[in-house]
Formats: sequence, structure tokens, C-alpha cells
Amino acid sequence: FLAVFRAHGRDQWSQAPAAQVRHPELAGRWQARRYPVAAVCRGCTESGVSRMARPYLVMVRAGAASLHQQWLADDPDRNWDCWVSWYCEPAGHGEAAVEFESDGGDNKFEGYLQGRDALALSLDEYRYVALLDDDLEFPPGGISQTFSQCERAHADLAQPALRWGSNVNHDVTLYNPLTDVRRVSFVEVMMPFFSKDTLRFLEPSF
Repeated sequence: FLAVFRAHGRDQWSQAPAAQVRHPELAGRWQARRYPVAAVCRGCTESGVSRMARPYLVMVRAGAASLHQQWLADDPDRNWDCWVSWYCEPAGHGEAAVEFESDGGDNKFEGYLQGRDALALSLDEYRYVALLDDDLEFPPGGISQTFSQCERAHADLAQPALRWGSNVNHDVTLYNPLTDVRRVSFVEVMMPFFSKDTLRFLEPSF
């Protein structure tokens, strides 16, 4: 796992179990179609989220072949809530396991903004938020471990490292077994982990 951080003037970098792109041919392909999926918040009231069971949130921009159900199955004691932002007709995977569902937006970041408003979702409920593509493979519990490492490093912005043999566009994002924490200058769009303050700051750029 790689992570880029810049917190209060300090650059910090974290590395943990590596992720892998499962379907590189789908990376970056956005769908502009609209499907009739209502915003669903399980455990919410009309005023928004009514309980806070976990400190972290994952939003996955999901298609029919999304791997998010694998993430959930491999992490039964997860420390994160799951929000599925569909860019296609829902795949019918038994989504009762996820906390939130939404659709809309021409890409992941527009989907985040539109879904957040439709769900009346408050970022104050979460300390870190990850916006993930749906074709990423994590080791069991890897997402939870990533959030925990972000917390320990006081990260503002982070990214898991990529396994050797995965689809890699920038060598700096490859897993390095000699380090746990490294400094870098950017994260890739497919799996950024944001602190809630950083996400608020960057939202206008979405």
C-alpha cells in the first residue's frame, strides 16, 4: 500500500498491503447514462445519518462487474461503511450489506457530489473517506488496514501501493517492501483516501 500525505506542512507517505487493478481495460471509463436508482441510506432518518458505527467511509463507483462485494466478504470486521455509487443499472448483488446506494454523475467525483446531496450525508460522521474504482483487488482486510495507517500517520491524502505485475502508470506507486512510509507528490485518481478536511478543501475541484 502506498499513501501520499501532506499534513500541516509535513509530507508523509505510508505503504501497506498492495492493491491490484483487476480490469485495467475498464480503468477511467466513465458512463454518462442515467438509471432509476433511488438514493438509499440504511439506518438513516429523514434528516440524514442517524447512527455512527464506523469512523471511515468507502465510496465505490460501481458497474456490473464491481468487486466491492469481495471487499466486504474479505473484511467481516471492517472499520468502514460502504457506499455504492452506480454508473450502470444495479447488478443485484444483494446490496443489503452496504450502508448507502446512489446513482448519477458522469464520473466518480460528480457521483460523489450528487450522491452526498441526495443522501444528506454529513462528512462530520467520518474521519477519512476513500473514493475507489470498482476493479481493485485488496488483500483481506486491506482497506481497513489502509484507513488505520492513514490515522496513525495523520495523513491528509493517501493511496495504496500497487502490486508488482499490476497495471502501473507511475513507477512511484509500486509496492516497496523496504518501506512502510514514503513521501510522494501525488496520488492516482483510482483510489484516493482523503481526510475529511482535505476532502472538504478539494470538493470545489470536483
